[in-house]
Amino acid sequence: MKQAILKINEKDNVLVALASLSKGAVINYNGIEYTLLEDCPAKHKFFLQDMQPGEEVIMYGLMVGRIQVAVKKGQRMSTENTKHAAEPFAWKGCGL
Repeated sequence: MKQAILKINEKDNVLVALASLSKGAVINYNGIEYTLLEDCPAKHKFFLQDMQPGEEVIMYGLMVGRIQVAVKKGQRMSTENTKHAAEPFAWKGCGL
């Protein structure tokens, strides 16, 4: 069976849908079941746990946003529930 989800970095608190997943689908990742609370189109993300406003959304191992309204495990990440935010970073260059 083709893999339906991907966790990019171990620190991430979202999973990426590699194919369109329907509301009610049960996804098993590392022995934990996630029931999708809404449709999750391919390339969209859904939350691995319940989260409260102000909590950090971690993707690619980095903070990419903050929760705006309470979300539930299995809910799709959207512009309605997540606001873009980024950790400070410094470009180290590649020596060119």
